[in-house]
Amino acid sequence: MRGRMQTGKITSTHVTSVVLRTLAPRPVVGRRTRSTRPLLDFSPVSCAVALALASFLGACKPGDKVTGEGEQGSKTSAPASGQEGGGASPANKAEPGKSKAPRLVRVSELEPQAIEERLPCTSHIEALHSVDILAQVRGQLKAVAVREGAEVQAGALLFELDRSEPELQLAATKNRVKNAENQAKDAELAIAEAKDRLAQTRIDLDQAKRSFDRRKESAAQSLASDAQLEDAQLAYDKAKNAVDLAESSLRIAEHGLIKAQTEHEAALIQVRIQERILADSTIVAPIQGVIPELLVRGGEWIAPLGKLCTIVASDKLVLNLRRPQKELGRLAVGQRVDIEVDAWPERRFRGSIDLISPVVDADTGSFRARVRIDVDEEKSLRPGMFCRAWIVTGTNPEALLIPKEAIVYEAEQPYAFVVRDGKAERITIDRGIDLKDAVEARNVAAEAHPGAFVKGDQVVVVGVDGLATGGVPVQVVKS
Repeated sequence: MRGRMQTGKITSTHVTSVVLRTLAPRPVVGRRTRSTRPLLDFSPVSCAVALALASFLGACKPGDKVTGEGEQGSKTSAPASGQEGGGASPANKAEPGKSKAPRLVRVSELEPQAIEERLPCTSHIEALHSVDILAQVRGQLKAVAVREGAEVQAGALLFELDRSEPELQLAATKNRVKNAENQAKDAELAIAEAKDRLAQTRIDLDQAKRSFDRRKESAAQSLASDAQLEDAQLAYDKAKNAVDLAESSLRIAEHGLIKAQTEHEAALIQVRIQERILADSTIVAPIQGVIPELLVRGGEWIAPLGKLCTIVASDKLVLNLRRPQKELGRLAVGQRVDIEVDAWPERRFRGSIDLISPVVDADTGSFRARVRIDVDEEKSLRPGMFCRAWIVTGTNPEALLIPKEAIVYEAEQPYAFVVRDGKAERITIDRGIDLKDAVEARNVAAEAHPGAFVKGDQVVVVGVDGLATGGVPVQVVKS
């Protein structure tokens, strides 16, 4: 009956019914006709379909059930229950306990590697010490003892000014010294004479006083006349004035000595000044270095503080780096710095940080870090060169690097999958040094356990999609 499932054993009647139903004529839709049509349709297509159905149904085993749906006429076979020896064959029965096929992945094995964390920066090479050579005295430049680009040692002769004028002035000043010495000697003699004269006048004063005293006694006894008393008084006053005059002469002589001594000292100072002027007429190098440029050629009249050249200490080169204040915690004195210059791209120069500024520029928010470049025996580096530098802020001689193509992010947290016991295990990455194509994992262990990477782990780099949270069976495909 149409629209109802029919179930029964497969017999020849079933086969005949299916074949006849297939060969039955189909109504023509949309056409009206009174003509009589044949009972069966023996077209080639219908015959072929009927033959195929007959073959299929004939291949069914006895006892199989046939289930049909009215209009569709679809047939399926199912195992009959309760039939002797009628259990389903393994080929036709689904296996409910069978696991899914493992996912194919490619892996990269973790091996310890020595890595460095490098902070890139750029700067210009500078000399740690440079000196501008200035003339200290006025004079005509007579000799230039160096050439541009030459290396000089400390104390080497550079320039020489005309020495004739300072030599004459020095000779004149030395004569002043001699005159001052002679004046001092004359003052000393005058002092001696004044002292002798003073001593004599004091003796004369004592005698005059005694004579005057005797005359006063005699006059009191009327033994001396008034004239004699007046003469004695006059002699005493005269002797007293002579003493005062001798004392004044002594003071003048002493003052003359002091003046002569002062002039002598002043003359000696002038001698030293003229000797210094004469010495400054010869200009020597104060430090060791090279002379990049000469500003004079010889014969010029040089004014005091006129610049002649510059000496650069080329063996002491530095980089002055300006870094943002957020990097203060990453930089430290003694950190290695690798340096490259365009002039020698195949060479790598080295230096180290020897100074970190104790203050931060409030306007720019940056601080200064000075790099002292190691001595270059070949003197390849020059002040003023542009260079690229990398500050080594961290190292790890046995780092485990996770390829960036293996990293998956979830809520900004990176993790990767490793293959252990045929399954993908998810491990969160504790990021360390970040390289161009890999990231250092800090969560490492000596032995495998969840949450840590170990040496020899196989990290999935291809086939990460679909591994979800881990535990998925995987099969490693070798590239």
